[in-house]
Amino acid sequence: MADLKALKAEVDTHAASIVSLKSASAAPADIKAAVSLLLSAKKAYAESNNGIGVDGKPFDDGKKKKKEKSDKPLEKIVPNEENSKKKADKKAAKAAAKQAHKDGNAPPPLPLPLFLLLLLLLSPPQPQLQLQKPK
Repeated sequence: MADLKALKAEVDTHAASIVSLKSASAAPADIKAAVSLLLSAKKAYAESNNGIGVDGKPFDDGKKKKKEKSDKPLEKIVPNEENSKKKADKKAAKAAAKQAHKDGNAPPPLPLPLFLLLLLLLSPPQPQLQLQKPK
């Protein structure tokens, strides 16, 4: 266990040196070198402690792991030419409808569906609340 205490002390001294370098606004290369020393000390501690780091959690060296690419081709990707043509057609139709509305040549609004009209006509009238004046 004395070995772990010595390694922990080494990690703490490296961490303190990084803090002092950062507070003194040292060169980034110096800070990077101190961080690499700290990581190597943490790794040595974890190897001595069966993979458990200084913080009591499993050791992670901080390196990002690559994601595996799938071999499936993406079927939903449409070439840019088709997308741009669809987008241009949609934009032209919207502009034409806007211009027709400005000119007064817009088609009349669509009537309500028949079932909505029947629902409005056949529904019983809603009772109105009458407020009483306090005496």
